[in-house]
Amino acid sequence: MLPNDFYMQPTKTVAEQLLGKQLTRIWRGKKLSGIIVETEAYLGLKDKAAHAYGGRKTERTKASYLAISLCALTTLEGANTPGRVRQ
Repeated sequence: MLPNDFYMQPTKTVAEQLLGKQLTRIWRGKKLSGIIVETEAYLGLKDKAAHAYGGRKTERTKASYLAISLCALTTLEGANTPGRVRQ
């Protein structure tokens, strides 16, 4: 597990350093794991690519307003699963 201060680095640094890390989960009694091969870094309310752009506050964007926040882990089917990563 990465320490909380890892996530206090600049967003781009976190995204770059997550590449190659192993992500593991216990699901229904089975250990599942994979390697992070792609990340995205949204740079706050001024980033036009971010869902929170311009200060938009919705259920989907609430993680953008936390000090250490959440990420969306996208499965192959495209469904988003919350995980702890984004600044």
